[in-house]
Amino acid sequence: MDGPEPHTLPATYLQHLATLVQRWGVHGPTLFEGTGLTPEDAADPARLVPVATVAAVAQRARMLTGEPGLGVYLGLQTYISAHGYLGFAAMSALTLRQALAIAAEFVPMRTGAFTFRLRIAGTTAAFEIIEHADFGDARDIVLMALLVGFWQISKLILAVDGRDSAIELVMPRPDYYDRFDGVGPVVRFERASNAIVFDVRRLDAPLATADGGSFALAREECARAMRSLESRTRVADRVRRLVVDRDGRPASLEQIASSLDVSARTLRRRLVEEGTSFVDVRDRELGERAKILLESSDVSIDEAARRLGYDHVGNFARAFRRWTGKTPTEYRKTIGRRLRSKSANGG
Repeated sequence: MDGPEPHTLPATYLQHLATLVQRWGVHGPTLFEGTGLTPEDAADPARLVPVATVAAVAQRARMLTGEPGLGVYLGLQTYISAHGYLGFAAMSALTLRQALAIAAEFVPMRTGAFTFRLRIAGTTAAFEIIEHADFGDARDIVLMALLVGFWQISKLILAVDGRDSAIELVMPRPDYYDRFDGVGPVVRFERASNAIVFDVRRLDAPLATADGGSFALAREECARAMRSLESRTRVADRVRRLVVDRDGRPASLEQIASSLDVSARTLRRRLVEEGTSFVDVRDRELGERAKILLESSDVSIDEAARRLGYDHVGNFARAFRRWTGKTPTEYRKTIGRRLRSKSANGG
């Protein structure tokens, strides 16, 4: 039985990586050797690359450059134009709140590997990244690049120095980050989520790059691209993007059917026609989400179970074994060994 297609990212993100590693004398043909891609592929704005390939190229870049903190450098050189019409829409928004709402709404036109959500607690706002794909040992490169890139872009559109915001990451602090202290953003490790956090008053501050007319045009272009994408995307993949809702909780079949403007019965039938089922799609996605949660030492197994909609940790443990062949505790031990080995090797 075929499952949903693998998560992808635009190939042009790899083009930005290829440009960066030239600083270390690594050029395109060498970077992409053995990955099935060419520099011309990376330059194709219409090409999508599976997450596994992105991770392989990122790891190869780290190996060839000998620079473990490659993700930080990649984030610091990020420009909003790297995100296409979505970046243009966010840049043209009237306020940061509007820009973040656009990013959360239209990120599926770029990738299904992440969703975004805005969370407000007291005087602090957090723009969180929810992971839906496993980048393996390249995870730190990808998350650093994404969040440091957000920080860099926010400085531009708010015309601020960025010192009143910080980045939070679920991963342990890598040894290499000591070299970046005081250079880029404040980064806090082993937190409950991956996010950029800032004073809530920033949300309604006018953007230095605001342009109402350009925003309307860019937003319509994003909406058109989303409609085109949905017309070409398998139902299973559209369901997978909606399995975890914007609050990070599992959505029901009925909720997802409503989001897709079909009945639950029609949705079941269309999934069967594609050789899968709602349960299969849901389990694949929740399995990936569960592994990502368990990689954070700040999230207990009980908390991971709760976030994924399980009232009893025993039910979660049984489901996790079905998904991965391991109990949550066994998986955590495996991850711990991998992280210790990576740290010992300077990665």
